[in-house]
Amino acid sequence: MADDQSKAEQPLTEAESKTVHTPSEKWSNAFALKVAVQDFEAAESYRTQNHDWRFREHFRLYEGWVDQKYWEGTRIPRSSVPVFLAFEQIESFMPNIISNIFAESPWFSVEPGLDEDARNAAAVQKVILDQLAESNVRECFREWIKSSLIHGNGIMELSWKEKEAKRFREIPRWEQSTRFEIIDGIPTPQPGFERVVDSREFIEFDNRPVVKPVLITDFYIDPNCPSPDPKKARYCATRHLLHVDEVNSWRDLEEYSIPAKTKLVEMSKQTPSVQGDMTEQGAEVAREGSYNPWVDQSIDPAAKRLEVIRYWTNDRLVLVLNRKKVIYNEANPYGFMPFYGAHYADIPGRFYAMGMCDVLEGEQQLEKSIINARIDELNINIHRPMVKRRGVTVPAYSLRTRPGQVLEADDPQNDFVFPPMPNVTQQAYIEVDASSNRAQRITGGSNLAIVGGANPGGNSAARTATGVNAQAGAAFSRIPYLVQKLED
Repeated sequence: MADDQSKAEQPLTEAESKTVHTPSEKWSNAFALKVAVQDFEAAESYRTQNHDWRFREHFRLYEGWVDQKYWEGTRIPRSSVPVFLAFEQIESFMPNIISNIFAESPWFSVEPGLDEDARNAAAVQKVILDQLAESNVRECFREWIKSSLIHGNGIMELSWKEKEAKRFREIPRWEQSTRFEIIDGIPTPQPGFERVVDSREFIEFDNRPVVKPVLITDFYIDPNCPSPDPKKARYCATRHLLHVDEVNSWRDLEEYSIPAKTKLVEMSKQTPSVQGDMTEQGAEVAREGSYNPWVDQSIDPAAKRLEVIRYWTNDRLVLVLNRKKVIYNEANPYGFMPFYGAHYADIPGRFYAMGMCDVLEGEQQLEKSIINARIDELNINIHRPMVKRRGVTVPAYSLRTRPGQVLEADDPQNDFVFPPMPNVTQQAYIEVDASSNRAQRITGGSNLAIVGGANPGGNSAARTATGVNAQAGAAFSRIPYLVQKLED
């Protein structure tokens, strides 16, 4: 195993470094292993340094994560009220975008060519609709779009499923009865029919397109990609943790070179991990939970997992198992990298875009700080500190304010004094409302039109139908722009 790993990390030989392969030329497995593993690690290193920390922060913002703080020198908790500004904006945009994409039924059209029959186009459209129904395409779009709003980028993969399988079907039939009864000591046949079930073998063909979302934490791309469109990259890769029995099921496919079952089980004990696993772990940590994606949760050897890296270029597809063995090394069957990118706000010349969590982070942190500071101040005013004259022997717990409290003192006016409490955050909610209005201008998701509630502090423009329609039109003008990008 160590030898296989070292082969992947070795630099190209002099001959390999001087050879430019044409699309029709086959790669050697040694060359494919080096290119796939080292390019993947370059993309993984770039993402670890620049974007995985962003993804972890996105989960915290979307889930309203708040660090629990305590009053200095005590274990008394301070206010830790979550603020869901990013969640509010993302979840209010989602139904509007989805309903615009799937507004019509069917939700896409197939147009006939110049010399083609419109009935054939309609038949093709029906076939595609039936095939995509197997992929649950609406849910795929929902996950794809949600990733783009949270992280800035969403990835969806288009593939083709071509499978032939043997099936058995139970077919009933009726036969002449063969029953006999003994009558007067003589076996006598009885008229009638009996139901007989035959098991017949047949071949089932599954031949259709498949769409599925890819987690941004499982997707790696050429750092030099100049656009959120993955097809403009030189290469990209996906990383998956697949079960031993799933990898073993590819053994009958002639293009694959799968190690023996015992070897797969042994390799599953040394599955590599990446920073992306820690990023996925952060989604659960933000909810004060614990999740380790790299840990197998079954003792069944068939359920142990192996790392499979799929390395794509327009001309080549390479699958590497645990970064040690090439199990597939063939020409790209599609002739292009079958990934489609959705993005919220792109950065010219870069692949990784900005999501709503990026643009709303400052406002959400501000609102969280103001609201919790206000609650802390209210807590201090309700449970005011007390100044006690030195020498007055009253237990500290007796000095805490509570209903029906009685304190005994020789000189109450001087023995116990409540210091004046400032009210510096009395304008807190005005500041929060101002922050909410700024957030609406950033995303275009106004409370009136998108979120479904009135603006904090009132809105004079909402007093008339004309004002309401103007605000709704301005808010919804952002939706078609996002939908058109997705359609393209």
